[in-house]
Amino acid sequence: MFFLRIFKLFGLLLILAFFTTFVESYTKEQKQRYLDEHGTDIILKVPDVTQCLKRRTYLVNYILYMCFHYGIAGTVKALIPMACATTTDKYHQRINMNKQWKDQSFAYVCVKEGPDVKFKPITCLYQNAEIQINQTIRVNNDELKCVQNVEGDLAIIQKHCKLFFH
Repeated sequence: MFFLRIFKLFGLLLILAFFTTFVESYTKEQKQRYLDEHGTDIILKVPDVTQCLKRRTYLVNYILYMCFHYGIAGTVKALIPMACATTTDKYHQRINMNKQWKDQSFAYVCVKEGPDVKFKPITCLYQNAEIQINQTIRVNNDELKCVQNVEGDLAIIQKHCKLFFH
């Protein structure tokens, strides 16, 4: 009798363990399916369009691309730049086309240039001042100039000015 009870208890535990494992794996599959369809991959280069996953977002060098599948059974695939991102990590903020965004040092705009989308710095920021490209302003004893290099990056050049009194 004792062994029969233990056998029944063991059988019940085995069924419960199987059921729990089945539910857990199903939940993991659902989560993975959601991530596959809606996640953002942060990668170094634009992926091969034939390998992109439907409705997956790819973040490459501050640009968000979305993969679309068209046609019968999704045989036609397109990878389209949709927006810009403020950083290249999973905590990025999405910036839509023709919208501006400011951090502490620069103002940026997300623009479409031909087939490409670019996240371009457009002005320099210093305290409460917005400095246009090649513009010089004076703040206290300093001259600040917003300059742009050939790649399009911006920087603020600061010159300390001496004051002379008569």
